[in-house]
Amino acid sequence: MRKRTLAAVLAAVAASGCAEMPATDYTGVQAGVSRRLNLPATFPLTPQATPEASRRAQELLAVPLTPTSSVQLALLQSPSLRAEFAGLGVAHAELVQAGLLTNPRLAVAALRPEGGGRWQLDLGLSQSLLDLLTRPLRRSLAEAQFEAARLAISAHLTNALQEVQQAYFEAVGAQHRAAILAIVAEAAATGSELATRFRDAGNLTELDHLLEATEATRRRIEADAARAEAEQARRRLAARLGVADAAALRLPGQLPDLPDEAFDGTALVAQGLRERLDLQIARQGRRRAEQALALYGRLPGMTELDLGLASEREPDGEARLGPELSLSLPLFDQGQARLAAAEAELRRAESGAEALELQIGHDIGAALAALEAQRERARRLRQDVIPQRERILELTLRNYNFMLAGAFQVLLAKQQEYEAYTDYVDALAGYWGARVRLTAAVGGGLPVPATGAAPLPGTNAPAGMGHPMHGDHGGMDHPQPGAGHEGMDHSRHGMGHDGKHPAPTESETGTPPPEDRNDTHNHEHPQHDGGQP
Repeated sequence: MRKRTLAAVLAAVAASGCAEMPATDYTGVQAGVSRRLNLPATFPLTPQATPEASRRAQELLAVPLTPTSSVQLALLQSPSLRAEFAGLGVAHAELVQAGLLTNPRLAVAALRPEGGGRWQLDLGLSQSLLDLLTRPLRRSLAEAQFEAARLAISAHLTNALQEVQQAYFEAVGAQHRAAILAIVAEAAATGSELATRFRDAGNLTELDHLLEATEATRRRIEADAARAEAEQARRRLAARLGVADAAALRLPGQLPDLPDEAFDGTALVAQGLRERLDLQIARQGRRRAEQALALYGRLPGMTELDLGLASEREPDGEARLGPELSLSLPLFDQGQARLAAAEAELRRAESGAEALELQIGHDIGAALAALEAQRERARRLRQDVIPQRERILELTLRNYNFMLAGAFQVLLAKQQEYEAYTDYVDALAGYWGARVRLTAAVGGGLPVPATGAAPLPGTNAPAGMGHPMHGDHGGMDHPQPGAGHEGMDHSRHGMGHDGKHPAPTESETGTPPPEDRNDTHNHEHPQHDGGQP
């Protein structure tokens, strides 16, 4: 009977240790990240590199990237994001570990009488009764810790993917800006070449020639710096996407235009209080502190309580078997320090959560104000400054036709027009960057705006920008048919399709062509042959 009892205890202990490790469930993280970043519900997260993930990544790289496809590509390719997923596996293993009983202890002692004789064998098998009694509380505490870890990993993933979107807009904006500054540098180089020819003909002083040459050099330096920054921005994006070859990225030629959207600050704050993962982590920490306090309150100084079996065989061969109970006596350590620490931790968690709730309101307010400031800046540039600069160029060209302005004034007006375009691109980049920061302040979930691209100079102009922007396309893609590019009269600004200003004619040197002198009602700009003087 005693042997059967001992065998039953050993069998129960062995059975509790043979449970299989359940697989980690990523569905909660996937649902949260997809919702916050507006990803397709069917798009899978990939905790590990697989051939299927590699194939899908190549499909995304084969077409120009968008903010959404950039996030999808990072989820498929980025090793750093896969490291975040591995952290969830660690947290899950710790949760499973908390639900397991501690291993039983087996004690063996061999005693021999002092005067000699047969050895006496003592056996003891014990299991922590305290561990068994507190298992539900420990399990609940471990679940709270796992939920906090899951929220932390979701927050890290969301932040990393929002940084991907930020890097995307920076890369596209830097490329857009570099294209415009390259055109400005070409216009300045044309002005410098004209100045050289005028100086050689004796029609320009050395000072004016040096001013034009210096301006051309400065513009070229700016264009080179913008091109280098565009390359660096592309590489930063490639690193966040997990793509080794930055040249493999296909980026659109221009930033998205301003979307037609408005946000309610009060609604955004309410959404932030619901959605911000750091606040959810703080609240989960408060619940975890409450559970820890309950656990330590149930164990006032009790650190060990073991129940077991003791077996003893006497020298004469007689065996004895019986239960054994051992416990720690709370004489010196009565658990008061652990209990006080748990109470202080609870107060800290409560105060931290309240402080974060207050901070969220300020974060959203500041991010929304920055967004509106960038929107207003872009709006004024598009509706006021750019049309004014285009009109100035048009009038300068008209004066040039009637010998009231020189070629250098035309070139200057054209450069200033492109500077306005550059300012608009900077404002667009600032707007989209501010929108990403607002999304982070709210906790995700802002709607993806349906908007077209902001046209580059040389393509179709944005609504409200007046007549088309002219010039070299800087290597960017031409608009597709139907985008408004067909039928544009590129002669109105006295420029050919190569984007360069025409060479000065006799009117620039003081002798207007006969047709220009006689036709005083001609308000269209003459067609020049585009050759150099």
